[in-house]
Amino acid sequence: MKQLLLITILSLLMAEGFAQNKAMPVIDKMMEAIDGVSSFSCTVVKKERTKGKLTEGKSMAKVTYDPYRIYIYSHFPNEGAEVLWKEGWNKNQALVNPNSFPFINLSLSPYYGLLRNQSHHPIFRLGFWYVGMIIKKCVKIADDDFDKYFTHAGYEQWDGRKCHVLEINYPEFTYLDYEVKKGESVISIATKNIVCEEMIVQANKKVHGYLDVREGDVIKVPNMYARKAVFYIDAQTHLPVYQQIYDEKGIFQEYQFFDLKVNLNFTDEDFSKHNKKYGF
Repeated sequence: MKQLLLITILSLLMAEGFAQNKAMPVIDKMMEAIDGVSSFSCTVVKKERTKGKLTEGKSMAKVTYDPYRIYIYSHFPNEGAEVLWKEGWNKNQALVNPNSFPFINLSLSPYYGLLRNQSHHPIFRLGFWYVGMIIKKCVKIADDDFDKYFTHAGYEQWDGRKCHVLEINYPEFTYLDYEVKKGESVISIATKNIVCEEMIVQANKKVHGYLDVREGDVIKVPNMYARKAVFYIDAQTHLPVYQQIYDEKGIFQEYQFFDLKVNLNFTDEDFSKHNKKYGF
């Protein structure tokens, strides 16, 4: 009887360990899938907390990585607004058709200013490669304590597709003092530390924009991208089609990818301001 009880306990412990460790093969397949994306189109629905409120947006996007080109059509909040960016073109500025006043095309920086208004990320992070970088950093920090931070939380149906639910919890999430070095901006600091620059702005009352720091300033920078993250990873494509990011206050970001199609044969016309279907 004691032997049977011991076997039962060991079986339960092994089953629990297997459930926890199941996160790693899912992550491995996701990383492989992300590396295999050369182009994609999708509709992105986002929620981002800015100034204490969740702002919403919806847009259609086309992206190729070689050459690097991006086209975005906004459905909400600015219906009909368009963005076109191509590496090395237009002095690396994005061409923007605001479809509103002043009713002319504008060349804007993709990193800050009007194009980044109430947006947590520059357009270059659209897609999945940046999520891959975030998770790689988490895996590296977790090291031998992987099961402490990563959980395969079962499966969910999302947009008609079976998805793995991957959860990352980092209870050590906090803000650390950082002394700004010569030539650094909020963007470069966030990029170096793989955190969101908007989170830095919101954590520092004296920082009002992505360029609003100077050498010698001491600012608060998060030690991890999120306090908690939830990813729905498509069981067929292995891509993170639903992403939810939390900080110490609650939901900070949420991204949903609908109608996702990868490795498409786009033409130059898809990324031309002279495309008759576009409004430039």
